[in-house]
Amino acid sequence: MFGLCSRRSQTRIRRCAAAAGLLLLFATLAASGRQADVFDDPLEELRKQVDADLSRDLRGVLPNLPALFAQEGIKSDDLQLRNGLRDMLEKEKTISAELHPALLLAIDLVAEKLWCDSLESVECRRLRDEMAPHHLTWAWDQLGAGWFYQHDFLWRLQKEFSSSPWDEVALILLLDRGWDTSIGCTNGTDRFREVIKQGEAFLAAHPAHARRAEVLFLVAQAYETWWSLSKAPKDDDYANAAAYQQGAPAAREKAIQNYEEVTRVAPQSRLAEAAREVAAKLKQGRDTSQRRFFCIYD
Repeated sequence: MFGLCSRRSQTRIRRCAAAAGLLLLFATLAASGRQADVFDDPLEELRKQVDADLSRDLRGVLPNLPALFAQEGIKSDDLQLRNGLRDMLEKEKTISAELHPALLLAIDLVAEKLWCDSLESVECRRLRDEMAPHHLTWAWDQLGAGWFYQHDFLWRLQKEFSSSPWDEVALILLLDRGWDTSIGCTNGTDRFREVIKQGEAFLAAHPAHARRAEVLFLVAQAYETWWSLSKAPKDDDYANAAAYQQGAPAAREKAIQNYEEVTRVAPQSRLAEAAREVAAKLKQGRDTSQRRFFCIYD
């Protein structure tokens, strides 16, 4: 379930959480004295900066982009957002090569806001049919009780614009989603493995990147997830601790190292504050109950 809901829309997050029973999880964590930080967003500052940068770079062709970004949790029958998305898709036919990657990312962020809550309704079918020629897809999420966008343009940025700065942003957003935008756990439960693989490749290729702290934090959470899974109690309904023993001690050390590097790279950031707290627990060998990149769909 973790990673199932969008990290941008708090409305949708709460809705998905209720559908998946996460509110019960919060109560359980509170009763046990553990911190329920499932909804903490390590990329909050990045998202705000990306919205501002895209609005600036695309203001000549999309002057209403800030208004579209400001909307949250909009159903597919909202004409302002739907018409705005149509306009953006039309702009792709004439946009300059220089601005093309920025437009693709902006389209993805706006499309993410559109959802539909009926499995068989004409309106929901119309949304999917209208967007299909543009290669934007919505999939039915049984737990979230709605059709949700599958982030096709993030993957397209990765494939077609690998040398663009906006592709690097897309990569970070994909890491945040466990490198998996599908519904449920169709690609397996252990999303932390791909986050580690892709995140470490990025860090090796960009030793001085402006957004290095965000990637370090996500990779640290992935290693922390691995370590925590190895400590899962016997009555855990989803995680089998025995399956994660191999490499778990090294994963704890890697998590600590990455969290500590976050504090060096961005010492005054919210990420650093969180990193210090988690690193201290990991150094004590405490189970943080981290499941950030472990997929459960039940």
